Amino acid sequence: MVRTLPSPAESLIGVLTETRKLEKRLESLTRLSSDALLVLLLLHTRKPASVKELTGHLGVSDSRTSKLLCLLEDRGFITRRISLSDRRVEQISLTPRGDRIVEIALSAPASPHEEAPPSCPLNIVPSINVLGILIGCAALYLKMTC
Repeated sequence: MVRTLPSPAESLIGVLTETRKLEKRLESLTRLSSDALLVLLLLHTRKPASVKELTGHLGVSDSRTSKLLCLLEDRGFITRRISLSDRRVEQISLTPRGDRIVEIALSAPASPHEEAPPSCPLNIVPSINVLGILIGCAALYLKMTC
């Protein structure tokens, strides 16, 4: 049986549907909005970051970034300090509690009832991290074929 590739529209529907499921799953696990979790993930990979850098990566307004940072600071996930090189710049870093939330998000099963398929070597349960990589690959494929 020859399998055909889905059309670009079908692929995009699949990517957007899986992205929405992923966001909902992460929000239920971390009790954080996808924007707030994105801030933590950005800090995890680009530590420490400035408010300007975070706003640029998030693609939201300065006021939205400020609200997210206040929420995350109030919940003990981030700390802020004035940059030693430029006193006008605030540097934001993850706290140990923020690191734990990121680790939970990256290692969580892709769905609450997910089990590894019997044919899967090493009985690895698909994680949010793996699902995110697959969604990213699908998005790149779409970009190249459209």
